[in-house]
Amino acid sequence: MHLLRARPGALIAAALAVLLLAGCGSSGDTDTIERDADGLPVARVSARYATALADDLDTLVTSMDAAFAGEVIGTGEGRDVQIGRGREQPLPISVFLVRVEASAGAPAVGTVVKVEQFGGVTSGGEVRVLLAGDTAMSVGARYVFVARQDGPDTYSASAFARFPIENGRVTAPAGWEATGASRALAGRTPAEAIERLAAE
Repeated sequence: MHLLRARPGALIAAALAVLLLAGCGSSGDTDTIERDADGLPVARVSARYATALADDLDTLVTSMDAAFAGEVIGTGEGRDVQIGRGREQPLPISVFLVRVEASAGAPAVGTVVKVEQFGGVTSGGEVRVLLAGDTAMSVGARYVFVARQDGPDTYSASAFARFPIENGRVTAPAGWEATGASRALAGRTPAEAIERLAAE
């Protein structure tokens, strides 16, 4: 995706198959395995983020295509992306349906758009794959997205450009609290955040 430094083939620094073994606790130490809300083991895939984009809000906004707030109301049909030379296990991409509640332009308020996220449950359902430094989106959650448009009504937002809304206020993405973009938006209402983004 545009929000990361490279396309999927160049993004993944290690073979997914190796990471799945590590994520599933192949050492036998099951007490230290990260698990998702459904109890599935989580495998983290190394990623190189274009972190300079989040240094300040102006840089983040000008490098993306859209800014909007919305609620995740469901999931769409995911897909897999083959990485490397085809010998590694494909990387799943999750699709979330988001109802737009506020927007700095497009997409229009009230529409439902797709937001894609690298990662998801593998085709066999044995493990959840996530990029390092990212948190899985969830149905019912609300976010402010500073996103790239990847197709008609289809968007993607990097881990540092997907701001959770909690108790009516925008919060920093986990692990990205120190970025200039997070500091500029955290604590605002969604409407205030969109107004701030529209002014950039």
